[in-house]
Amino acid sequence: MDFVHLHLHTEYSLLDSMVKIKDLANTVAAHGMKAVAMTDHGNMYGTFKFYKAMKAISVKPIIGCEIYLRNETGTSRKNNHLTLLVKDEEGYANLSKLITTAFVTGKGIGKPRITKELLFNNCKGLICLSGCLSAEIPRLILQANEDKVIKTIMEYRDAFGEENFYLELQDEGLKEQKIVTSKLIELSKKFGLPCVATNDVHYLKREDAPVHEVLVQVGRGGKGFKPGTYSYGSDQYYFRSAEEMFTIFKDVPESLMNTMKIAEMCEFDFDTSHSHMPLFPLPDDKSSTDVLRKKVWEGIHKRYAESRKDVKERVEYELKVICDMGYADYFLIVADMANYAKTHNILIGPGRGSATGSIVSYALGITDVEPLKYGLIFERFLNRERVSMPDIDIDIEDTKRQEIIDYMRQKYGEGNVAQIITFGTMASRAVIRDVGRVLGVDYALVDRIAKTIPFGFSLSDSLNIRGIRKAYDSNGLVRQMIDYSLRLEGLPRHVSVHAAGVVISDKPLVNYFPLAKSGNDVITQFPMDDLEELGMLKMDFLGLRTLTVIHETLTHLNEDITQLYSIPLNDTKTFDMIARGDTVGIFQLESEGMKRLLRNMKPHSIEDIITALSLHRPGPMESGAVDTYINRRTGREPVNYPHPSLESVLKETYGVMVYQEQVMQVANRLAGFSLGEADILRRAMAKKKVKVMAKQHDKFIEECVKNGTGKDVAEKIFEQISAFAGYGFNKCHGAGYAHITYWGSYLKAHHPLEFMASLLTSVMGNTDKLKIYIREVERMGFHVLPPDVNKSEEKFIPETGKGIRFGLLGIKGVGGNLVDKIMMERKREDFKNVTHLFLRIGDHSLNQKSIESLIWAGAFDSLVPNRKAMITFLPDLLQLSRSQRRASQQSSLFANSGTEDMLLKKIDSYDEFFDRDYEERKEREHIGVVFPKERNMKRQEGIEFRCSTFEEVKALAKRLKRSPNGKRVRIVFEGYELTLPFRYEIYK
Repeated sequence: MDFVHLHLHTEYSLLDSMVKIKDLANTVAAHGMKAVAMTDHGNMYGTFKFYKAMKAISVKPIIGCEIYLRNETGTSRKNNHLTLLVKDEEGYANLSKLITTAFVTGKGIGKPRITKELLFNNCKGLICLSGCLSAEIPRLILQANEDKVIKTIMEYRDAFGEENFYLELQDEGLKEQKIVTSKLIELSKKFGLPCVATNDVHYLKREDAPVHEVLVQVGRGGKGFKPGTYSYGSDQYYFRSAEEMFTIFKDVPESLMNTMKIAEMCEFDFDTSHSHMPLFPLPDDKSSTDVLRKKVWEGIHKRYAESRKDVKERVEYELKVICDMGYADYFLIVADMANYAKTHNILIGPGRGSATGSIVSYALGITDVEPLKYGLIFERFLNRERVSMPDIDIDIEDTKRQEIIDYMRQKYGEGNVAQIITFGTMASRAVIRDVGRVLGVDYALVDRIAKTIPFGFSLSDSLNIRGIRKAYDSNGLVRQMIDYSLRLEGLPRHVSVHAAGVVISDKPLVNYFPLAKSGNDVITQFPMDDLEELGMLKMDFLGLRTLTVIHETLTHLNEDITQLYSIPLNDTKTFDMIARGDTVGIFQLESEGMKRLLRNMKPHSIEDIITALSLHRPGPMESGAVDTYINRRTGREPVNYPHPSLESVLKETYGVMVYQEQVMQVANRLAGFSLGEADILRRAMAKKKVKVMAKQHDKFIEECVKNGTGKDVAEKIFEQISAFAGYGFNKCHGAGYAHITYWGSYLKAHHPLEFMASLLTSVMGNTDKLKIYIREVERMGFHVLPPDVNKSEEKFIPETGKGIRFGLLGIKGVGGNLVDKIMMERKREDFKNVTHLFLRIGDHSLNQKSIESLIWAGAFDSLVPNRKAMITFLPDLLQLSRSQRRASQQSSLFANSGTEDMLLKKIDSYDEFFDRDYEERKEREHIGVVFPKERNMKRQEGIEFRCSTFEEVKALAKRLKRSPNGKRVRIVFEGYELTLPFRYEIYK
């Protein structure tokens, strides 16, 4: 009995199906089925993964989707389902277009959906099944509207053609399905329309039904799981065998035969043999190879003042490899992007990843690290032995990343560029919380178990942790929660945008795969690894906060980004700071472990920073390489080498292997491997490719012996580099990041206020980071000054001789519109008093919540020191602002001065105060920190008296005389603090 599943949902029907593609492949193979379809809800996220998994087991993959059709008015969240299957390339192109349209323009209400008109105009190459109970035809049948049923069936038949439209029969045990199936069989016979039996698969085994119900409830935000109750009405949405399907539909055997007929009709395969990289725009008479050569040599002449033989040889070698492998256009595309950034005041990193090892990249301005100076190897990046796309990743200041993407869209076509999708999964901690909520497990218990799971650990890895195992063994509900969680762990939970990935194509991307939308961003529906296999040009534009900090610092100094390239790389003050471990806020050097390493190493060159970045990682630390390196560097241990010929390779790291490139050089020096062959060996070792390693091992030993190295020595060295290769660091990457690290360190050492102000701005909204960096400012001998509507800017700013002023946008609950208005008004003149501010800002920009946030943060303290007075009279101040607008609209000649003066007097004479603890709690809530009380007094134009005896307090009281023009007074005595009401003149 042959049967093909044509209606099946995988894990990419998010929070709706628990069928993992790898498990589906095993199940299909176990049932001996020859084909299977994938029809996820409204999307094609997992299509290529499904395709590859089925091809790997010699099962025909049928690409499809259960789409959402808009109802007739288009204004309801209700939508009709419909099952579509791809017959051929035209069908795939049409389905991709339909799904893209559904996401990009059809997601205004509810699910991503399309109109019937759009479907009928783009249905060639598609097979249509009439759908489940949520489809249009079954719904009309259940409404007993036979005329409309027949009319609708004929619409679909006429649009798709008789051979491509099937009435879909389903039976998951629901009475409504039996009614629909009976009617469809009747209409099939009456009008000669073919029918096909399907099984609406959402899980693989019937016993998975309760777990699936929990998954559905997670998606719906449900609580209080009831065993035996199913949102889908039954427990029969599992992967049925062919025998089960024949039993259910024995009266309509043709519906089962038609599954095979449809499978035979579907003949679509992805093309993975061609690259779809765009061509760089060039004049008609120029080739990309010629243009690349010209630009590279122009760049070389700018980079090197004198002609050098080693440079010339390296350039010619790299150009030949790049051009022979067909990557000239790629380098021109990346170079153009880098040039756009640099000419539009956008800071990009000096190098990221193995591309830093290319002198062509250096000449083109893609990177700014000289590869020859640091002994960087081109073959780590690109070589003939490893046929794969080069991968040039670019770091960009995080606030300018979108600008680069917009430029690429404008250059290569709006539809040819998109950001790349990624999926958040039901990871161990999250799935426990989700399942625990649905099952009604006590929140505190769920929270405790979730927090016990170490970060990065799976649930199965965590089961033997004492607290979890004890709860699992002793509490039946906890056992059920964990068992269910184990089944759901790893499922995709939601869609997000990849932090760096951007894809660029020669044609509109929708020609190759469907697109989706996340916020305002158009994104791919296929993830990054799928796109690369499909021949797409993938680029990583990673937004790096530290580059934004560096650029902001230069802006404070009235310098542009070109100044970074003239910073001396041997500055004593900078390296002294690094050697002390004073590296809070410095890229890659902030952790306590790294600070210890720096204090032990005492770096004094860029090369030392590269080494530190490479050593401070789990592999070298766990292997003892860090201790060995430090001991040898400081003379506590002699330096030795595995073989005398390797001294030149390992000398810079005192005989310790630190870089991946050293593995390649060892193979090159001892065994005569080309650097390309050596990179193949390195990759095999790093990825533990056993068969490749065995082959490489024999070749390595044989060639070493030929070159005069003893077999035992060769075996020992192979063992050493094999163990090291798994955790060795890419020196090219380290060199690029070391320069960013140095830039930040130089600016912190020489321009501390400007650097720290920029650093604080970069973490506005992150209270934990804010506290750390404010402490660092204090340690450095400066102060962070409280927010002030008359002195603060949007961001943190340095105030010469004073410190760093807190930025208004760093206050929780304060929006950009209000801050923009405050800044605009303050350019005219400072605010004289609080009513002056409210009258000038206008009620369009004012809302009570934002103003309250400013009050609690202390931003009004320079105008009104009493925060309780501000909170109390805030409604009156807002009313004053509104009345001013009405007066101006009516062109009133009457001023508000009388009302304004009266209100100002009320506020100033208000003599009730919040408890200081309460004020501090609210201040911390809104800005994350509490400013020292002494400075609070200064900002209030007040004065503080510290009294050691009660007699001093009494003497002080005699010196105070209440005066509206006086100062605020705070008395500190025996640990108590009292801010006196009113203002006082102080007499001697």
